[in-house]
Amino acid sequence: IALINKGENILEGNVKHIKNKYKENLFKIDYEGVLPPDLGTRVNIVKQNDTSITVQLSEAQQSNNLLQYLLNQGVSIRAFNEILPTLNEIFIKQVNDSNLVK
Repeated sequence: IALINKGENILEGNVKHIKNKYKENLFKIDYEGVLPPDLGTRVNIVKQNDTSITVQLSEAQQSNNLLQYLLNQGVSIRAFNEILPTLNEIFIKQVNDSNLVK
């Protein structure tokens, strides 16, 4: 794909590659049970309710390690999904960034 703003190509490439390039290490976890009380010291909690939580990992953290930790703490995981940005979100970010440069 190519993203064009005011006649200028601001981004192009394979959709999967572009989404991976702009991902923010966000993960949505659907669970049953009680989350460990120290989870907030291990990851950045973005959003939480009674049955799901969205967390942001640092670049150094591995999602598999988080999943293993939760399982070892007795949390029943129903779903564990990475949240990738939409093309619209990427386009808006790129347009804003290109307007700041000018």
